[in-house]
Amino acid sequence: MFKQIVEIEPHESETVERLFYEYNAGKENIAFLMRDKQVNYDILQEYINVVEARYVELEMMKIGIGEKYKPLPDKDFDFEFDFRNHSIIYTEA
Repeated sequence: MFKQIVEIEPHESETVERLFYEYNAGKENIAFLMRDKQVNYDILQEYINVVEARYVELEMMKIGIGEKYKPLPDKDFDFEFDFRNHSIIYTEA
């Protein structure tokens, strides 16, 4: 199995990390709001829309950066970000 760690630009890693935390915080907030029986559902839906948009932005950023640093363009890889080391860990799919 082929596995490679590739360093990426710190600002790219930090951008993905920020989006990741914003998305997860948004999910937690939605879960909290959904437990409130008096929540205004129009406001809740608006918040859900914002969190969904954040998810799309996160996934598109991950794919774009993942493809940019892909070690072998003709191979399929699974990858995960290592925010602490500003890198991506690629594993051949």
